[in-house]
Amino acid sequence: MDARGLGSALIAFGIYRLLTRHRQTDPPGWMRPFAKLTPVRAGLVGAVLAPIRPEVLIVCATAGLAIGTGGFGVAGNWLSGAAFVAISASTAAIPILAYASAGNRLDDQLTRLKNWMENNHAALEGAIMVVIGLMVLYNGIHALSAG
Repeated sequence: MDARGLGSALIAFGIYRLLTRHRQTDPPGWMRPFAKLTPVRAGLVGAVLAPIRPEVLIVCATAGLAIGTGGFGVAGNWLSGAAFVAISASTAAIPILAYASAGNRLDDQLTRLKNWMENNHAALEGAIMVVIGLMVLYNGIHALSAG
């Protein structure tokens, strides 16, 4: 499958998730036990689960495809890869650093954010897949016109 096929598949999957999001208002059953993990165990579980979750693999593969076919050169590829890692890590690092600096003052806001994300996980996943699919599809079409 080339970039156009992968991009189209991601868009189709994202649209499917958006259209069926009302069927899944509760978080997946396998996620419920994670709400009671200690910070150390949560970090260990995250390190183990990150490389085996399909959506993580898809996002990383499409990012690698986009960076690798972007024609940025060696330095540009390294810089783009570093930017991808930094932005990806910020989704976990920002709440952790905010909590570390503000402590319990953020409990209510983080609880509301967690509840909102749990209630809207299917829509969030669908929107992310559509955006990534559009990027991959664009890169695939652009590679055709450049080649």
